Amino acid sequence: MSALSPSASSPSDLSPSDLQNSHYEQACDQAIAMCDGNMRSTIKALIMANEYLETELHELQAAISSGCMPKSLSEGLSKGSQSLSNSLADEASPGATGSAA
Repeated sequence: MSALSPSASSPSDLSPSDLQNSHYEQACDQAIAMCDGNMRSTIKALIMANEYLETELHELQAAISSGCMPKSLSEGLSKGSQSLSNSLADEASPGATGSAA
């Protein structure tokens, strides 16, 4: 048996940490393959991706702290509060369902 091959015969035999390591191994192989096997280019690409994500995170944190929120979240909250307002108005209106005259 090769030193690099896992001792388990199938994925169901792997422990959670082995599955996580397998996921990272596959991700490393994919990143290296995307950079044509050049390790330096792979590391550079990962550093650049990390910097981009850090910038995005800081921008989102700044927007949230100033009271802004993503449009999709804002629309979802707006629809939810409108639906709640409609439900409350329906319950408060005379002649709402459930009252027998």
